[in-house]
Amino acid sequence: MKKVFFAVFVLLCTTYVLAIENKTVIQDQDGKSISATFNDKGIITALKGSVDNFSVTSLNISTESNLIRIKMKSSGDGCFEFTMEPHDTCIKITKIFTEVPGYFPPRDNLTYTIYFDKNDKYLLKDDYLSIDKVIKTSVISANPKDSLLPLIKYKNNVLIQYYGVTIPPDDPGSRKYEYSPDKKNILCSLIMPGDVFEKFMTVSVFDIKSKDITVNAINYVILYCYNDMLGTMLLPILFDFDDNLGAYLETEITADSYLTEGNVKYLPSRLKDTAIGTPWCEGLKGDGIGSRITIKAKTDISALVISNGFDSVKKYIYYNNNRVKQIKITDLNNKKNFIISELPDSVEPFEIYLPFSTKQLEIEILSVYKGEKYEDTCLNYILAK
Repeated sequence: MKKVFFAVFVLLCTTYVLAIENKTVIQDQDGKSISATFNDKGIITALKGSVDNFSVTSLNISTESNLIRIKMKSSGDGCFEFTMEPHDTCIKITKIFTEVPGYFPPRDNLTYTIYFDKNDKYLLKDDYLSIDKVIKTSVISANPKDSLLPLIKYKNNVLIQYYGVTIPPDDPGSRKYEYSPDKKNILCSLIMPGDVFEKFMTVSVFDIKSKDITVNAINYVILYCYNDMLGTMLLPILFDFDDNLGAYLETEITADSYLTEGNVKYLPSRLKDTAIGTPWCEGLKGDGIGSRITIKAKTDISALVISNGFDSVKKYIYYNNNRVKQIKITDLNNKKNFIISELPDSVEPFEIYLPFSTKQLEIEILSVYKGEKYEDTCLNYILAK
């Protein structure tokens, strides 16, 4: 089926591009708008307009055989273009840099792949970032600025777009997008120092989502190149963000200890936060063997999703600290327990199906993967299902 689909897609992406529809993408409260022209496959072939005076990049978009080209006339990185080769589960992308004498020297082309709907771990992924099914960003490379995916966190119809290379950001200027339940309206705010939210516009969103996920992925890249804020705010619409965190139970998580470093407290409440850089770390002497975490929920827990270690944009922090290896999980209602002999040594979410259902359970650390520098044992997050 996939081979047939791709063959049809290639036939449709000919050197002939027929612009068959022009429609508004978003419109702000002052009536300013961004509109797009689409070809008969639903791929954007032109964009124009702006909202709230934010900057946009002038693009030339063309389709040649099975390639989509985006040529950027100017940018902070000089002149360059993207070449996209679509497949049924990914888009292969080449970023072609143009030498500008006296300004930008010759540079090697940058090649990478954006995967979508590939497995149950993420929605989108390239060589630098992944947007996971729990709708948060994981950093794969120490240079996420080369990614065409944003640093984000999404929960309860609120998306935070972080700038810089860390979550939370090193610098102010991150953005907050609050979506109406039908995702047809977005309240946009700047996040100022001290977690102050400064509203700067409200926009109405028009339906541009295709039934074809490949088309949505291509259009996302085009929108992101036009303006990264535009591409980011439309991600939940193009890829059906359904707030998967809502599928997890509301829980109370406590622990018998936590680490304090200066003004930073690695509290057990952090175990409910899927963002990068917000782990719980035990505070016992030594490796934390015997540390206990208690989870309570109002409805039965039948599974756990665990992300191990200290997830950080700086990969060495993960290996500098201990990670959990062996745990005992106990049903506090009837004292039944079982042992997981080896958790994966990875921040990738790992799902554990419990042999019982319970509203209260305890996790005890029995052994650890030793850190290269510290004895503190860390867990990134635990979600109950």
